[in-house]
Parts: sequence; C-alpha cells; structure tokens
Amino acid sequence: MVAMKGLMTAFSPLLMGSFRLLPSGFILVAVAAAQGRPAPSTLVAWAWVAAFALVDGACFQVGPRGLFRGVAQG
Repeated sequence: MVAMKGLMTAFSPLLMGSFRLLPSGFILVAVAAAQGRPAPSTLVAWAWVAAFALVDGACFQVGPRGLFRGVAQG
C-alpha cells in the first residue's frame, strides 16, 4: 500500500482498483487453468465472480480514501 501512495493522487480510484484487480484476476485464472480446474460455466457462476470483484474493489477504495481518512482527521 505504501508503494501506491504516490499514485493515489495522480489516478482515479477506479483506475487504481483496475490496476490491482485485473492482474490478480489473470494470475488467478492462470493458476486455476494450470491446476486443471474448470472455469465458471453458467451465468449465475459468473455473476458471483463479478459480485465478488465489485465488493473487493469497493472495500479496497473505502480504506485509503474514505474510512481511514475520516478517522485520521477526527
């Protein structure tokens, strides 16, 4: 997180979340494929994957920009 502190002022939160989530998602898919695990095949399964990604991305943004900032300012 410290390494990304300088970038947080230069880029939007959506772009920062994309920089974090997309590479990790590709790595996760590559590891699952290497282990021979099947990809989600139904629309409901992909909806769960998308919902998790949205929640994970939202939680990442609340920390550095919202919740901790408010607590630190008192």
